[in-house]
Amino acid sequence: MNQFCPRCGALFAPDVNMEFSTTQLLCIECGLSLEDPPQVLPPSEVDDEQVAYELAEWPAEDRVIATADLVELEIPYRWEDGLVLVVPSTAEAQVDALLDEIDENAASTDEDALIEVEAIADGGEEATTAMSDLFIAADGLQHTYDEEKVVEFMEAAASVASCLPPFGIEPIVWSRIQNEASAIVTALEKGNDGDDDEGVISGARALRDLLRHYV
Repeated sequence: MNQFCPRCGALFAPDVNMEFSTTQLLCIECGLSLEDPPQVLPPSEVDDEQVAYELAEWPAEDRVIATADLVELEIPYRWEDGLVLVVPSTAEAQVDALLDEIDENAASTDEDALIEVEAIADGGEEATTAMSDLFIAADGLQHTYDEEKVVEFMEAAASVASCLPPFGIEPIVWSRIQNEASAIVTALEKGNDGDDDEGVISGARALRDLLRHYV
């Protein structure tokens, strides 16, 4: 009885016989529903007729790619306990090349992901200080709407606009902070041409309330 998922090699439910029946159950690793289970390579009693590959350290998605390639190449295979993939020894060279390629592609993907994570750095101490200054400036502006407070707020908003998010602040939250500060700056720049003092004060109050959760 073969109880291993033919696509990724994971152990299926104990009552599922993949050689002689089908099931609507989904594989817990790759999600395969065995409505049409593929043929498996039968065990051999002849030494060196088959070769085994231990793929326990491979993620399910890479094991799925491997078996899909084997099906495409019409190379029979089976899974054994411990995520061991067994193929005919006559196909060893092909399978070696196939698995090496998948492994190399996976390594390249991991490196790219690491580079991407490193590239998305936080703004460091500068951003933390800028956020704190903006909180103080917004709090001051909503209490005292004078020239000194306006200048302080505009300088703080400019610092925030030029920074990456501080550590622990999601980019979407940082973008909202920058946008709210920018909207207040736009209203302030209108000066006497504008007529929205209450809007500036309420905007500063809302920004202060948003920032208080992060400073």
